[in-house]
Amino acid sequence: MNKTFINKLLYKIQHETPNSIVNFIDNNSFDVTEVLEKIAIIPMHYTITIDKKNIDGTICSEDAINLKYFPSMYLAVLNDSNALEMVMFLHKHMATSLRLYLSCYSISYDNEYSKELSSNQRLANIHYHSHAATHGKTKLLNYLLSFEFENGTNDSHELSDILSEHLPDFLSEEKCNQIRETYEQQKLLFEQKDYPGLMQAMESSELVYSILNLIKDQAFVTYCKENGSSFVKLYLENAIYEQGFSDLYGRNFVDNPAANLRSRSRSRLERLAPNNTKTHDSSIQDHSMFNLSRMSYVIGGAAVIGSIAAYCLSKESE
Repeated sequence: MNKTFINKLLYKIQHETPNSIVNFIDNNSFDVTEVLEKIAIIPMHYTITIDKKNIDGTICSEDAINLKYFPSMYLAVLNDSNALEMVMFLHKHMATSLRLYLSCYSISYDNEYSKELSSNQRLANIHYHSHAATHGKTKLLNYLLSFEFENGTNDSHELSDILSEHLPDFLSEEKCNQIRETYEQQKLLFEQKDYPGLMQAMESSELVYSILNLIKDQAFVTYCKENGSSFVKLYLENAIYEQGFSDLYGRNFVDNPAANLRSRSRSRLERLAPNNTKTHDSSIQDHSMFNLSRMSYVIGGAAVIGSIAAYCLSKESE
């Protein structure tokens, strides 16, 4: 897996479809999940031009940014034609939490690229929501919001925090009020155990109530598995996986070679083999793909988990 291959793959994530990603990786005789885990954090210099918009859709700036050490999920969000599908596809395969904002990723201060990374993060969209909101990607925005509002007993307070702190600069007051109203309606559906109504909201990408709360109800999970479309089942699987992340917030040093992590591959294997005795906090080195003693094999990439990210970059990807 060389730089040319990674460069083409990153371009496809930004511009094409999940099927084209699968075909491209398969045609190069690689495993899809392994490859996407390895580039969960972009391992090489990759420059793109982005435009940032105001609420009314007018462009407020156009910037060229270098995405080295950015999460590949950022490119999926930028995909103009297939943003939601690409985000859900990467969410399915990559060992990266959807809830980590760009500002959560960092590298060591003594890294020669430290200042440039900080500068590029400031030029990029603040978080995934801001891009979705100002570029009219309503379905993507709803998907992102449905992963935000989890809070055990006081989720309406969480909703107010999200809408008052993160979105006012990117959504009109009217739109924020619509989200609040929809959230409360869907919350009522959940309290009434109206699983068909909630599943339809998932199917139409109109769900803003917490999917992370919904999957705590095993009856709802069972209903969706038995009656849902492939889209609904993917939504559900991603939520179950996302729930495994904890201690998300803080600084995530993506150039730290000593991290203890959980990979997406092992998470999938654990779900397929419930009697597996391995715990989620076992070292990433237990999974051969991320064995840090075999750096010549792991060419580029990192998997983010909890409050730390793994550094798996070789000199070949510089």
